[in-house]
Amino acid sequence: MYRPSLTTVVSVLFLAYMANSMWNIVQLYLPPPACPEADKTCISNLVTPSTKLSLLVFSTTKTRPQAGSDLKFLQRLDVDVEEEKEIPAKVKLPKSVTNNGTMYLSVFACHPALGDKVDMSEDTWWHDVINKPQTSYVLTKLTQFHIPEAETFNLLGDEKTEEEKPKVSVDRSRPVTHLRSRVILSVMT
Repeated sequence: MYRPSLTTVVSVLFLAYMANSMWNIVQLYLPPPACPEADKTCISNLVTPSTKLSLLVFSTTKTRPQAGSDLKFLQRLDVDVEEEKEIPAKVKLPKSVTNNGTMYLSVFACHPALGDKVDMSEDTWWHDVINKPQTSYVLTKLTQFHIPEAETFNLLGDEKTEEEKPKVSVDRSRPVTHLRSRVILSVMT
């Protein structure tokens, strides 16, 4: 009776391991089959182009704000996902930001849209809304504290003629708080 040698057994095991590794790499690039609707393991898209969202906009001075004390409510926006809007908002800068700090803008996207379901008369009405599992969150810098740039380095800025520009001496040695003039929010569908 033929008995395989140890080299043959190790070689076959190594080739089987290599084949399994190659199959796992190929599976990374094969799309999974479509799941039936009743299957709970498949993730479905909550946001479609016709979805309505409520965007809750807050300001904070911390990079990791706590829900109750650190967030200051600014505005609530009810928007359609496909719709483009430009909405002006007024933001009050606290003394800590104007002296030497950074302010952040926190935006919570609530699905489905809140509509008239929420009583906004209480101060803490938004606590329950932002803790729902369908709510997503983004944090972005609204201000930055740095030394102002000279006009010679502002190559893409507006160029004014010499007679239009008033001569004002600006101290460029001290840092100043700069507020972003535009914040763009995008929703992926």
